[in-house]
Amino acid sequence: MRKERRQKGGMTITVERVEELIVLKIDGKTSLVRIKDVVNEQVEQGNKKIVADLRGVSFIDSAGLGDLMAAYTIARRFGGVIKLVSDSRKVDDLLDITRISSVFDKYATVEEAVKSF
Repeated sequence: MRKERRQKGGMTITVERVEELIVLKIDGKTSLVRIKDVVNEQVEQGNKKIVADLRGVSFIDSAGLGDLMAAYTIARRFGGVIKLVSDSRKVDDLLDITRISSVFDKYATVEEAVKSF
């Protein structure tokens, strides 16, 4: 299991390999801007199964929502899949209101998301 941490504007993304997939643990009180860059790097390296763990995110702005959708598009272009993990009512409501939750499979825990592949 390999871990790598990246900080971008108050947000930290930890990249962790779990079996044959990648878990992106995202922490911060900012937007998700730059998640698409990390997803792009991962799928270019052949990592097509990605779990984005949003449990550490308490706020997503419109730029972050756009970046999340861009990450989805990038993953799909390479034949990849991104599954979301969230346990925040605030984040879940935002994903539901914007209908982004209809694009992604969403789980309460990383373990559930990993098992779903």
